[in-house]
Amino acid sequence: MIIKPDGTISSSSSSPPTSSIPGQTTCGECGVEDFRLLHHLRHRTAFRRLCTSCVLRFNPRLFCPSCFAVYASTPSSGVSCSKCKSSSHPECVGANYVGPYVCPLCVNPKSPVFFPKKVKDFVNENPEAAKEMIGRSGDYRVIDKRNAKILLAAAKISAESMSKAAMAARTEAERRAKDAAYTRKRARVALEHLAYLVAKEKIKKRPSSASGVRVGATVGVGNGSTVGNSGSNRSNGAVGSLNPAAVMRIGGGAKDEGEVGKAVRGDSSSEVLAALNAVELREKDKISGESSPANVGGVWPLNDADPMDIEETEEPNAVAKIIKEAVRNNTRFHTQPVKLSSNVSGGQ
Repeated sequence: MIIKPDGTISSSSSSPPTSSIPGQTTCGECGVEDFRLLHHLRHRTAFRRLCTSCVLRFNPRLFCPSCFAVYASTPSSGVSCSKCKSSSHPECVGANYVGPYVCPLCVNPKSPVFFPKKVKDFVNENPEAAKEMIGRSGDYRVIDKRNAKILLAAAKISAESMSKAAMAARTEAERRAKDAAYTRKRARVALEHLAYLVAKEKIKKRPSSASGVRVGATVGVGNGSTVGNSGSNRSNGAVGSLNPAAVMRIGGGAKDEGEVGKAVRGDSSSEVLAALNAVELREKDKISGESSPANVGGVWPLNDADPMDIEETEEPNAVAKIIKEAVRNNTRFHTQPVKLSSNVSGGQ
């Protein structure tokens, strides 16, 4: 292989070159400009472009300094250099060395390891190659077998170094991606928590609206008679016939609905009265005066007359008797009575 003065490489045959290496970039360590073969290498966490000699001198433990064979792992039976700690094959060193061993690279530390020969010197050493070197003289240099081994060793070391660098970069990228995902998750949780706190603060600052409690008990009697606590519909007439379907509407809070609803669903009349009176006390309804017995006034009996008896009775006279008897026998009155009023066609 021949290195041209312009930095390209061609084979020793007369065929045109199939590949070329672009031109000159000096070595990042020694600054050599004579040889154009530079290698990418990661050295001490930095990426550099170095010549073949500098690559081998920076990694003496990765190859044999005598035969330039690259190790997959450092041999245990090798002969170690006393200066650079490189390991050489015992057969390469020989059995005649005495004392501490010094490898060939440390014998001449300033001489370049990779040094292609000039065409003239190569022809003098190899006369059979003189025909191939016709027309190639001057700055042309030849890579012989030894220099080819050196170049191959440096290329393998460079490739291994860059492979490890790529693996380290991939691992670092995956780690950063995981860190970014974890940070993004924490940020999302923090934003959700902040939104929750803001909403909670708005609810606390919102003025509480005082909800009124309305209670109205409507029982269908006859064709439109109403029994309620409003006192708005009253009549001097008698109580009409009872509609079998009795409806009671309760308005207000959930607590009031629970109390009255429970009493209506099957409790005794005293529980109904207690629930209604409790709701009336919360409402603080200002109802003054009491109705006369003629206007079906009074309170609902505590222990007498069951409301279910009224619903199940269809005879008007029987209904009137039950109500009048309950009013006569009533001995307990409350501060806020539930008034019974009846609407008849005669007037209000």
